[in-house]
Amino acid sequence: MKEQSHVEKTVAPIQQPITAQRVSFNDNRPSTSRINTIQQMANNASLPIQLKSKVINQGQNFAWNGNQTKVGHIMKAWLEPGSLVQGESANLNKDQDAMMSAIRNQYGIVGGDLVKGHLLNDNLGGKAMNNNLFPITRAANKQHLVTTENYAKEELWGNQNPIWYTVEVVGTPNINTSQHGFKVSIGSWGGGTNYGAVHPAAVSGTITSNLGSPKDKDEANSEDMETYSAKRLSYAVSHGLALAPKTSVGSLSDEDKNARNQTGNVTNTEHGPDGYTSAS
Repeated sequence: MKEQSHVEKTVAPIQQPITAQRVSFNDNRPSTSRINTIQQMANNASLPIQLKSKVINQGQNFAWNGNQTKVGHIMKAWLEPGSLVQGESANLNKDQDAMMSAIRNQYGIVGGDLVKGHLLNDNLGGKAMNNNLFPITRAANKQHLVTTENYAKEELWGNQNPIWYTVEVVGTPNINTSQHGFKVSIGSWGGGTNYGAVHPAAVSGTITSNLGSPKDKDEANSEDMETYSAKRLSYAVSHGLALAPKTSVGSLSDEDKNARNQTGNVTNTEHGPDGYTSAS
């Protein structure tokens, strides 16, 4: 059975599954007048504005073959173009390796058809902590990229708009549960230090990961999409619009290394451009 990702617009729901080459969204963002107002406030000494990115991750336990491994459950982010957060490649996470191997063996999944999927993409500041990663099929991971992550990047990097972004994994976190949903929502963030000042979702919906059908069956070529994303990140980094994710243990700060060593025991974290602000 082919995986389907239903991403809804705020004006009307999409009735048909989205394929990579047919993705389109209504522009429900506030007008540029709101952005200009924020810029005017920033230039006014009597009305200081301090937007600061913040990412909250909540984890859960994934049961497999008598074992339990921490995985992602809920991600909430407030992202500001001028407050960059550096992410980490999923390859830096080793704590979930045994769980991933068990899932591949049970469902007959080969290699990259199952990945440690970021709830918050590493290009946008998502860490490689267990509570930001969930076992997801390659097909669903690409749908997340096409329908949601690319929209977030366009808002942040292309339009320089602050956004809020949430992802929630639904479905029993168990190896015997073959399908999980990823409820996604993105909208404009009003800014300031008020993280509740958010506008209605411009993009929302649920992406389904089906372990029984892990391959990408869309007509669009996955490798082309991944190449495009890599070039887009390279451009953003070269123009100071984004930070390249960390890809090696040697590139991690002492704080990040310590977090990596504790990742299997940490359920909740909060981090931003200055590092972690809480963990439990």
